[in-house]
Amino acid sequence: MNTEENESVNASAVNAMMRSIESYRRGDVHLPQLVNDLQSALHGMLNVPHEWRARFLQSWAALEEINALALDAGQPRLPEDHEKIVSRALETIQQLIAQAASSFAR
Repeated sequence: MNTEENESVNASAVNAMMRSIESYRRGDVHLPQLVNDLQSALHGMLNVPHEWRARFLQSWAALEEINALALDAGQPRLPEDHEKIVSRALETIQQLIAQAASSFAR
């Protein structure tokens, strides 16, 4: 694939990530689906800078951990401290998405 095709693929993945986050914030999807959607979109991206991918995965891992804890405890709702962790992770992911949109996913 050429650079233009890579950028197109990455732009589609970035848009999918944003839609997933928006759906989660609206309450249309739950955390397990969000975690899965973000991971799937990331795996679809091409030639992503290592540092960007590492930072994304760090925030994604926080979401995955909270998801696993909630599932293990059988909690229908996240405790407030877990909600704060999710919120911070999503803020970081959104910043990374904005960075991607302006640099390698046009």
